[in-house]
Amino acid sequence: MIRADRHTTNVDFLSYSDNLIKDLKADPQFGRLLRLVFTSNPFRAISVLRAVYFGISSPAQYRLFGYGKNPKLATATLLRLAKDGKGLSEEEKKELAISHSVDQVML
Repeated sequence: MIRADRHTTNVDFLSYSDNLIKDLKADPQFGRLLRLVFTSNPFRAISVLRAVYFGISSPAQYRLFGYGKNPKLATATLLRLAKDGKGLSEEEKKELAISHSVDQVML
């Protein structure tokens, strides 16, 4: 912790982000993630659960649930980061193209 007059607002990033995102119901709760194990591909869902709780913190974990969610893209991103984190995967590119085309139609 830095103790100086110019550093007046230091926060823990993860707890701060989690508190902000709870109001939008987009926080990746263990129960929600566990429910994915039973309602989808269990091996993939367990990999996502492990990536969210034991992997690198990423904004993608907040895209799994809540308003404006994109679970397919979030899942692809989390799994890529859990593996190596280099470059976009083909699945991510496909999901980005789909979401981009939907955004263009909405305009």
